[in-house]
Amino acid sequence: MKKFQFPLEKLRAWRKKQLEAEEARLESLFRSLADCQRRNRELAEWEQQETAAVIRAGTLGAKELEALENFRSHLVSLLNALNEEARGIVAGIEKQRQAVIEAQRKVELLENLKQEKLSAWRAELNREEEAMVAELVVARWNKKPG
Repeated sequence: MKKFQFPLEKLRAWRKKQLEAEEARLESLFRSLADCQRRNRELAEWEQQETAAVIRAGTLGAKELEALENFRSHLVSLLNALNEEARGIVAGIEKQRQAVIEAQRKVELLENLKQEKLSAWRAELNREEEAMVAELVVARWNKKPG
């Protein structure tokens, strides 16, 4: 019997590479989200530090209060932009998760088909081996002087 060959092996390997690429995209999105969250924390810490510095300075004039308010307004707009970016990334993560699930499904379908074909090939191999053994036994019985 000839060696087992899965006729869709190239397709299976290609789909597996597609799955790896989809997983890499998902990891990249998670890194982007973590970076966005890190920047958000940094901005919040910066705002706290600057506010504390102004409070430590003591009495504030109109210019200092206006500068502090402008600073806070700018920070709020930066934080809003970061939050919007994070929402977009989260939506992208969910979409990418679905792409990964679909790619996994396609790989699993081919893996299952390969296992079915391999099982059928092994069963056929076993039948051929049994037939060969039976022929050898019969041949030996026929050779024995009786």
